[in-house]
Amino acid sequence: MRKPTICLWLGIVVLLATMRAKSQSLDSSATQPAAGTTPLIAPDGRVTFKLYMPNARAVTVGGEFALDKVTMNSDGAGLWSATVGPLRPDLYSYYFTVDGVDMPDPSNTLPKAGVLWFASQFLVPGRQADFFAARDVPHGQVHELWYTSEALGEVRRVFVYTPPGYGIDPDQRYPVLYLLHGYGDDESAWTAAGKANFIMDNLLAAGKTRPAVIVMPFGHPSRQWVINMGRPRARGGKLLLGVDAFALEKMQTELMGSVIPLIEKNFRVREDAAGRAIAGLSMGGYQALNIGLNNPSEFAYVAGFSSALLGDNKTTFGAALANADPIKSRLKLLWMGIGDKDSLLDGNQQFDAMLSAAGIKHEFVVTPGYAHSWTLWRVYLRDVLPRLFVQ
Repeated sequence: MRKPTICLWLGIVVLLATMRAKSQSLDSSATQPAAGTTPLIAPDGRVTFKLYMPNARAVTVGGEFALDKVTMNSDGAGLWSATVGPLRPDLYSYYFTVDGVDMPDPSNTLPKAGVLWFASQFLVPGRQADFFAARDVPHGQVHELWYTSEALGEVRRVFVYTPPGYGIDPDQRYPVLYLLHGYGDDESAWTAAGKANFIMDNLLAAGKTRPAVIVMPFGHPSRQWVINMGRPRARGGKLLLGVDAFALEKMQTELMGSVIPLIEKNFRVREDAAGRAIAGLSMGGYQALNIGLNNPSEFAYVAGFSSALLGDNKTTFGAALANADPIKSRLKLLWMGIGDKDSLLDGNQQFDAMLSAAGIKHEFVVTPGYAHSWTLWRVYLRDVLPRLFVQ
């Protein structure tokens, strides 16, 4: 009785497979790509995006690989595609826009999530991307801490990187970098997209920087705060936000009153200004420059990457710059950088001029060919880390 049953099932399987093969041979282009297969990266760095969206009228792909969105073409059977490049080795985020609606790539399992949107990521491999790769070197640990903020009245999360060998010597105290994210991101951004832990691992393995703890807090009063402020048009256009969206006063209170005490209680870190640095990107750069320059007795190293210097900087920084002696005497490094294609360039140039007029020593770098992108912020972190805690 078993033998005929097995034969019957085998016959059905063969018949179904044959029908599927014939169907695919008639119109293979209408088959949705399998999960995890896009985008397709060629050996020469060309990248092909594909999206199966049979009812769409218009599809584009945008991201860190280009300044403008790229139009995708349909094969007439529902499969949209576009090829870009060749691209230099790097990690890129991207997203599709289908009939005006943004979405991540459903066939890509490497996401980038924030407080406002989802995107996808892909890696073009090569030596230029090795500085943030997970290489065969000693690795530190990334800790995920939940705590209750009395100032903000909510349970919050902070990511903390400790370097290889942390804790072996119970008497050793490490310098600490407070590293802040941008408006659309959350506390996971500097590890998920910024690869801060791997950048630090690789620099330490090469002997190019000193071991330090990196603290990556949540930079908004709450996720609901971001929703209430409204979604900015940050992709492919200017950042339509005011500085009130950055909640500077609240976030300074949170950092100084909750985060720093939490870190100093639970980790072996230095508690002096020479052992503390603060840096950030975009909104986080604005926060870092404000908090750092207004508290030179707390932070000896301050850096802003593509800082969102919006509005009237004379009002924001006026008090600190009017009495600049503490900054001049205590600050060991003030560093700023931005891409020349970034819409925030004007504000950064104006602030550079303000610092110079106040006689404050600083470094200002304008990097050709870059817009507002993680492809630049990883480079800036790599370049700034060796400058910290050396004086």
